[in-house]
Amino acid sequence: MRRLIEGDAPAATDLAARLATARVVWVATVDGHARPHAVPVWFVWTDPRVAIFTPSGTAKVGRVRANPAVALHLDTLDEGAQVVTMSGTASLVPPDDLEEVRAAFAVKYAPDLGGAPISGWFATFDQPLTVHVERIVSWRSTPAGPDFYVVPSEPVR
Repeated sequence: MRRLIEGDAPAATDLAARLATARVVWVATVDGHARPHAVPVWFVWTDPRVAIFTPSGTAKVGRVRANPAVALHLDTLDEGAQVVTMSGTASLVPPDDLEEVRAAFAVKYAPDLGGAPISGWFATFDQPLTVHVERIVSWRSTPAGPDFYVVPSEPVR
């Protein structure tokens, strides 16, 4: 699978670092009436995919089944001076898949559980969901002006 973030330009390396370390990504789905709904979730980035775990009975799961197109974004930094948005296609994954991603989740988020075992968290957030990211648009303010990073450079239709 081809990676989206390539090269060693500052915009690319900063973006890769943000996606690896950010604690929360917002996931936007739409319901049957085309009403958007965005929620913050924990995630793991494995370029070009975002892995999320959600309770299996949530509306998010139903919305992804009906329409797998999603948008994602990170919280902005520096009062909006650093922005990351993504779009892609979500897939529900069998609960026993993604063992490497589960291990990465455990490393990333175990400190946030206050000593509770990660297995209890996975029992509640039992439905893995992956988003194949098809487009990333990010920008950050620099002394020289805005620094944009867009992949692919042409809009996905």
